[in-house]
Amino acid sequence: MVKKIAIFLPHMGQGGVPRSMSLLARGLSAKGHDVEIISFNNRDQSKNYHHLPSCISRVTLKRENGLLCRYRLIRYFLADLRYLLLPSIICFKPCKAQYYLHSLIEYIDKNQPDVLYSAQPHCNIVAVMASLISQKSATKIILTEVTAISKDIESRSHKFRWKYIIPLMQQYYPRADLVVAVSKCVASDLRSLLAPVNINVKPIYNISSIDDMRGRISEQSPSLLINQDTKLIVAVGRLVEQKNYMFMIEAFSLARNRQKLKLLILGDGYLRKQIQNYAESLNIADDLILMGYENNPYPYMQRSDVYVMTSLWEGMPNVLLEALACGCKVIALDCPCGPREILQDGKFGTLLPVDVSAKEYAEAILHEVNREHDATSQLQQLRQFSVECITEQHLNEIMQL
Repeated sequence: MVKKIAIFLPHMGQGGVPRSMSLLARGLSAKGHDVEIISFNNRDQSKNYHHLPSCISRVTLKRENGLLCRYRLIRYFLADLRYLLLPSIICFKPCKAQYYLHSLIEYIDKNQPDVLYSAQPHCNIVAVMASLISQKSATKIILTEVTAISKDIESRSHKFRWKYIIPLMQQYYPRADLVVAVSKCVASDLRSLLAPVNINVKPIYNISSIDDMRGRISEQSPSLLINQDTKLIVAVGRLVEQKNYMFMIEAFSLARNRQKLKLLILGDGYLRKQIQNYAESLNIADDLILMGYENNPYPYMQRSDVYVMTSLWEGMPNVLLEALACGCKVIALDCPCGPREILQDGKFGTLLPVDVSAKEYAEAILHEVNREHDATSQLQQLRQFSVECITEQHLNEIMQL
């Protein structure tokens, strides 16, 4: 039976629709289901949607006035006012998702999708609210969590809308039909965070399209002027505290003192200047390349002698899957969540404790850059993250609902 499936996403970043969700949309559509992507208002929708097939519909919700949106929250959820007050009603900068509650309700009433997926906590809460208010649809709500949410909330606790979100999640997550966590670790973290409230949470890994990634490796040739006797270390990710780049650079500086190395970081963020200054203080600025955001990092990954990741927390880091798909040797911290499951306890890469010293991380870099490597087994391991495999798991859960 053909299902109408809607995927409600937060505002788009520089990469457009989140890669894993767009791959899920493509997988569901390929199985013959009617799929629509619903998002916030954006200035350049064509940029966000260019990589999605034309058979997937796009819907842009309309933003509502802040006062009117707060009025609706109070009107419809007066009994929950004590949970809504601080993060949603009196918060100077509440979550953007709540401004689209009315528009989402109208969408559900008009289109009556069989399933509505949602991504990220605030959007998830709004999706559940919309389904509770809608009187015309029996839409099943599937929420998704993609990171170690307890760590993520802790890092954002200076913001009202995050500091007081846990009671809201405890109130609305149990009213969803299913919560999909992108790893077993994320599922466990979410259960602990919302305890003693019980939720229906199932781990389903992120989709990783190996063939797509390997096909893009040859799209361009890395323009890097590096001597043949210099080893290349590559990292990909936003320049933010979560990625722990100061530690990475310290470890790199220790390794580079013993061997010719270059560190290439692909990503943008507010820590760029701080990272540059730290590299200068360690006298390694000439060996650090901050290339900024790159839409196709795969040629650089394949060119690397080792891929490094020092994140303090994740969920199921796609970039680690991408590095494996590019045939990279990888070193990752055993952070919550994802690296241990992806690397199968260190079978497919070097897994180091989160509290490892910079010296020990440097030793791992030196060992890996000089080690012979056959990527055959890690490519076979990635088949469990394929579009076909993960889409089938989602459809099994939908049919059970």
